[in-house]
Amino acid sequence: MSPSNSETYQNIQDALDKNPMLKALFDVPFAGIALLSEDGILLHCNHSFEDMLGYHTGDLVHGHFNKFVQAEDWAGLTENIPSLFAKKTTTIAGEIGLIGKEAHIYAANYQAKLIEILPEQSFVILYFSLNPILNQKNVSEKSKSASIYETIFDRTSEAIIITDAKSDGRVPDIIYVNQAFCTMSGYEAHECVGNQPSMLTGTETNLSELIRLGEYIKKEKEGVFELYNYKKDGTPFWVQFSILPIKNDAGICTNWVAFEKDITQQKNQHAQLVESETKFRSLVQNSAVGIYILDNEGFSFVNHKFCEITGYTADELVKIQLPKLIFPIDYLMVNKKIQDSLFGLTPTEQYEFRAIKKTGEVRWFETNGSRIILNGNPSIIGIISDTTERKESEEKIRIFSQAIEQSAASIIITNLASEIEYVNPAFIKISGYQKSEIIGQNPRILKTEFNEKNAHKEMWECLERNESWRGVFYNKRKNGEHFWERVVISPVFNAAGKKTNYVAVKDDITQKIQLENEKEKLIEELTVSLNDLKQFSFITSHNLRAPVTNLVGILDLLDATKIQDEETLELLEGFKKSTIKLNETLEDLIETLIIKSNKNILFKEISFEEIFTATCHSLAKQISEKNTKIVADFSEAPQHLMIKTYIESIFQNIITNAIKYAQPNLAPEITIKSYLHNGKVVLRFSDNGMGMNLEKIKDRLFGLYQKFHNNHDSKGIGLFLVKSHVHAMNGQIELTSKINQGTTITITFDNKDYA
Repeated sequence: MSPSNSETYQNIQDALDKNPMLKALFDVPFAGIALLSEDGILLHCNHSFEDMLGYHTGDLVHGHFNKFVQAEDWAGLTENIPSLFAKKTTTIAGEIGLIGKEAHIYAANYQAKLIEILPEQSFVILYFSLNPILNQKNVSEKSKSASIYETIFDRTSEAIIITDAKSDGRVPDIIYVNQAFCTMSGYEAHECVGNQPSMLTGTETNLSELIRLGEYIKKEKEGVFELYNYKKDGTPFWVQFSILPIKNDAGICTNWVAFEKDITQQKNQHAQLVESETKFRSLVQNSAVGIYILDNEGFSFVNHKFCEITGYTADELVKIQLPKLIFPIDYLMVNKKIQDSLFGLTPTEQYEFRAIKKTGEVRWFETNGSRIILNGNPSIIGIISDTTERKESEEKIRIFSQAIEQSAASIIITNLASEIEYVNPAFIKISGYQKSEIIGQNPRILKTEFNEKNAHKEMWECLERNESWRGVFYNKRKNGEHFWERVVISPVFNAAGKKTNYVAVKDDITQKIQLENEKEKLIEELTVSLNDLKQFSFITSHNLRAPVTNLVGILDLLDATKIQDEETLELLEGFKKSTIKLNETLEDLIETLIIKSNKNILFKEISFEEIFTATCHSLAKQISEKNTKIVADFSEAPQHLMIKTYIESIFQNIITNAIKYAQPNLAPEITIKSYLHNGKVVLRFSDNGMGMNLEKIKDRLFGLYQKFHNNHDSKGIGLFLVKSHVHAMNGQIELTSKINQGTTITITFDNKDYA
């Protein structure tokens, strides 16, 4: 064994390990392969060749190949090998006697070709198959060959059949089966020899595959086939077999070798796989969630639900570019997660993002994807679901929870056994209890003996009817301090309509109750004071009225012509004016007191036209002196339920003021109109008079004795009386005015009693 041959062997082995095609060539079963140098050294062989001769690799390689070949056959082989290296011929074939480890002679067919495995180094590759032909051999030789078959073929677990070959293309007869075939088929060897391989076929055997097998036999071609066969006991099974024609030196096919294996399990598994795949595809396509497969090129698969929730067809999605589908703000995040998954940085990803549907609508989606290898390429298989409603609900819950947590109202949630499950911060602040102290307790921990006896009974009756209850409790804090609470307690139901909890929303109204009590006490005190003041006012006005009236009468009776002293006359004139002014003031005060105290004056249906006509008649002198123009229209709302004296006073005062406060050198113009607005009767007075600066007047507009002009006869009581009359008739008054642009007074009365 020379070093060069050893090195060559290692180089050949490395070349086989690196080249899957060469390695597959050397691993062909039941074909012995030997690799020779030009000088006949055996450099390499496969396991089948070892099995044929009973050697191990170490016993075969690096020696001269002639020691494994009968002497008479070696001469013929060496004569032809140089022609291969000289490339004068491409293939040589023939029969040869191989010498086994125990000096057994094995008849074999061979083919030899030139092959280049290493760079610029050529070798002869020899293919050997044991020859089952026993022609021109005596009986002892036949027995020896049969023994060889058993020695070689019974070692393998693969079933083998050897048949003869019919020159007319008829089905050949079996001349040998190995033990593995007997185990597979259930037949004994003697039951098979002399029969045809078709003994294994049956009614369900694929006829087209048998025809194809026949065509290959006629053409003497190698081939691989699958048939549905039957064992001796009738059990069906699938068999896969390859056939190999054996030819003599003249190229005539003398035998067929078939290598068979039972593939029933694989077939069943395949059928189950097909069925599972069908079910899986059906499940995927009909899934309630979107399913997709995505690689660097885009979507390679989407199911029906994915199409439904995005609005696109499967064909559109396979062609779509992700930037068109993903909301721009979320695209960088989504793309990074996809790339991280495809590169294996994060094998699984779960995240939410926004996508743009085909309609242009932006929706929220959640996806959960995992990295897979599909057709040799990294891909992501994932599920996707529309979470827009959930996101909106979560946002509502977040806002609602935040509102509860930040609410100034105390909130308690209990279970149906009245055990507290939740309290908000306001409850802790109001009650003084910590959350750990109150959870699991009954709200009655706050109860006092001062609550109304029937309050809790009524509350439970309402809750049992699945109704809300409203009421007031007088409870106590942790420190024993009592406080008032306004409470609303309601049942809570789940999605199935089943009652699960109670929620109580409570407001601390202690301060309000205290203020109400104080207000009631103050009102009571004010009522007493007001009654006393009214009584005092009536007494004062009554007691003053008679003397003042007497003074006015005395002054009227006094004859000023009999008084000669000028100073006395001047004093008397001033005294008379003051007395008259005092009398007018008393009359105004008395009228005001009557309006404020009289709550039982009857309302009657009053005609605006009649009141207007009467007012114009009583003010005829002033109207004429100022050349006043008055336009009145009561057609839209001609009448209303009112107090006659009050509406007369309103017309009298407003028209009088419009004439009195007319602009200098400009004749007064007054417009009066009644109409309906939003179901109410409106009475509007407009003039072109001097007007007022309302910003300056502000809250004094309708005050008593408030004067806004310098007229000597202004008393400052007209607007006060008008407002008092309007309010006494449950009306509202509004005044708008601008300097030198006039004034508009709008009075609105409730029309529910208007006919």
